[in-house]
Amino acid sequence: MDNTLSFLQSQNPDLTFYCVQHPSFVKYGQIYHDIQVTSLIQIALVNFPFVKGTIYVASSIDLEKCKCIDKIKRSCFGETEIQAGLCWGDNTKLNGMEYHKSSEVIIAATDLILMLGQRSDITEQGWHSNKTEPEC
Repeated sequence: MDNTLSFLQSQNPDLTFYCVQHPSFVKYGQIYHDIQVTSLIQIALVNFPFVKGTIYVASSIDLEKCKCIDKIKRSCFGETEIQAGLCWGDNTKLNGMEYHKSSEVIIAATDLILMLGQRSDITEQGWHSNKTEPEC
């Protein structure tokens, strides 16, 4: 992760990137250290091969069968039913943003960049990337 962060900063000297361990991340979420996700990541890496571009799957039975999903459901969502999906591939441009009205748990199998912002910054004209904080 440190190599990725250093590389991103060297390639984008006008941008500031933060790791999720940085204090700025606290307003967006928290890190759960007590949930073991190794088996989930292994399933994702084996069953969903790397591609050029990106692919999104909202719900995967293979992932949802993993034991750690039950722990996530209990710890993060109070037993509410959840989906386990994934997004993967080699994306090199910012061509879409999304927001959620509820919590989302992100488990990264590889390094990634999150462009995080506040819902209050969304206007009728959209949500501009200059209102976000890049975290990796």
